[in-house]
Amino acid sequence: MKKKIINIVLIITILMSITNISKASLKEGDTPINSTWYGSIAYSYNGEERKAIQRGAMDQPVYITKKDNTGNYFYPSDIQVYNNELIRKILKNGYGCRKENEIGNFNSVEAFLATQEAIYIALEDRNIEDYVVYEDYGQYILNGAKKILDDAKAEKDKTINIVEKNEYWKEYEKNTEYKYKEFSVVEDDLSLKNIEVKEGIDTKITDEAGNVKQTFSNEDTFYLVVPKNLDQNIKLKISFEGEDILAYSCKNPEEENNLYLFAEEGIRTIEKEFDIDVTGNSKVEITNIDNETKAPVQGNTFSIIKENSSTVKENLITNEAGKINVTLDKGKYYLKQNLSVEGYDTQKALIEIQVNDKENIKIKVESSKNTEAETTNIEKETNVVEKNEHIVENNITEVSNITNSNINKEIINQTNETNLNNVNHFINTINRKNVVNLKKENTYNNEIDEEAVVQNKLLDGENKTLRLTRQDYINYIDMIMQNTLKAPILPVASK
Repeated sequence: MKKKIINIVLIITILMSITNISKASLKEGDTPINSTWYGSIAYSYNGEERKAIQRGAMDQPVYITKKDNTGNYFYPSDIQVYNNELIRKILKNGYGCRKENEIGNFNSVEAFLATQEAIYIALEDRNIEDYVVYEDYGQYILNGAKKILDDAKAEKDKTINIVEKNEYWKEYEKNTEYKYKEFSVVEDDLSLKNIEVKEGIDTKITDEAGNVKQTFSNEDTFYLVVPKNLDQNIKLKISFEGEDILAYSCKNPEEENNLYLFAEEGIRTIEKEFDIDVTGNSKVEITNIDNETKAPVQGNTFSIIKENSSTVKENLITNEAGKINVTLDKGKYYLKQNLSVEGYDTQKALIEIQVNDKENIKIKVESSKNTEAETTNIEKETNVVEKNEHIVENNITEVSNITNSNINKEIINQTNETNLNNVNHFINTINRKNVVNLKKENTYNNEIDEEAVVQNKLLDGENKTLRLTRQDYINYIDMIMQNTLKAPILPVASK
């Protein structure tokens, strides 16, 4: 009877020792990694050497990131979590975490080779169809690698969702310039660890009592507090913890550019980001039209202000349909026009907007054209025309008197003509008529008139007065016509 008890005790002791060995942890760094060499494997990729090394420690398989057919015995160093989610899932669905018969009808070597090829395919983006197969069992191993890859890619991530507990934002009692919304987190088999605002203007996370905090437990309600009337996109980062299979990497101290991989159970931290759009509870549509044609007015600029004149929304410009769409929270506001497009008056009166929760508000703004300015311009132009006509009539009279009386006065009037450059067009037209009339009576008098103007321009500033009798003047003209005048007494135009 004692022998039987002793035997049982020995068996239990041996089983306990085996269990402890199988659960030995490589991540502690005190367990050596061994290598076993295999030659003439039944497949190759891109001319690779048809050899493989199976690595492991205490019946725990160890894989490699780059194919290396040299194997040795070493203690791992620089052990850390390997943050590649697809490789983690390959290790989780490959040999080591699964038994040989869960992958296929494999022995341990074949199951190891299938898992190692799946890692190469994932890291190097290999096409499994490009492998060269030399024997049937080679294709069998590649089929196992494909199954491991497919299972890894099909594995679903943990389901994590943020749930809004109220549809609309509520006014924050501690500060009415802010609003809040309640949220909770739903997750599968994970523990909520931390919630933080990654992006957001003047945004904070609080508990129900209004205390700012980041650490929450499962099913806790947290409050997101944001400024009123500030449309923005807030990004939250939420962290969870849970038991899962982790991928670890380590190095051989004698190698520099290669990593060894293995999988162990551990506490996995999962981080996920959520976007939350913040807008007002009520929608406001502003339509700007012409007060006569009722056509939309594009390009007018408005702003929305509070009673204390602080700006809530600015640079609101009407689109092709003459519309502006905004959201506002509960309160009293005013619509103010800041700029108008050319041809329209700027509305000076403020338009009151009273907003309650969950409303759809429509506002119509009619713009009038600024016709007053056009009328003023027309009146000014009319006055100018009337004044010019008056001047022309006076000049006609003066020119007529000059022509009939004496040259001296005509020269003075020609100076007046120069000063009145703005009416030369009308004077020239009248002079042509007078020239025709003068030609009929006395051609020479006409030529003298023209020469007087030219001479006056050439001798600007010269003042010369001549007194002649009528007979002297006639003689003077005769001498000019007969070319017997040695020196001209008066300025004369050429014929």
